[in-house]
Amino acid sequence: MVLSGAVVDTLFNSTGLPAEDFGNKFVESYKIESMEPFIEQDGTVGRRFISPEGFKLTLTSEKDIILEKIAAPAEMKFD
Repeated sequence: MVLSGAVVDTLFNSTGLPAEDFGNKFVESYKIESMEPFIEQDGTVGRRFISPEGFKLTLTSEKDIILEKIAAPAEMKFD
């Protein structure tokens, strides 16, 4: 699921709030343990949290919110 920065601004009433401040407030409000900064090869910058329950949450510098299902550690196979 991807929510664009424009949709995020509407949902969270965060128009005018810088992406970094929005990210800090988002992390604080939803009690996210920690998010690691990243820079993708395409130049996308942001923060990412990978949950042991099997999802990845990404906040970009454009205020996009991306939520993806990934394999939980218990589901991974390295046989």
